[in-house]
Amino acid sequence: MKLSDEYRGFVVSQGTLRPVDLVESILDFLDSIGYPEIWSLREQALEEEDLTYFLNEDLWDLMNEIAPEGTYFGSHEGDGSLIGFWEVEG
Repeated sequence: MKLSDEYRGFVVSQGTLRPVDLVESILDFLDSIGYPEIWSLREQALEEEDLTYFLNEDLWDLMNEIAPEGTYFGSHEGDGSLIGFWEVEG
């Protein structure tokens, strides 16, 4: 599943880099787009002892997999606490 171009520049989270906030924002985003495995991910988040690991090893990779072609999921170049889908430069 790849997101359409309408998600280029889409902000998923802003103003915080706390893992608990980022996990919640990402899961809410996935729920809003009807991601098919959202309940499994929510359950995993509740059971995970290390949310930072879950965020970096599972959710971040997933978000990059579904990122629109030519974009990446991560921090905005000019504002590290602005998390979303940004154009790949180069």
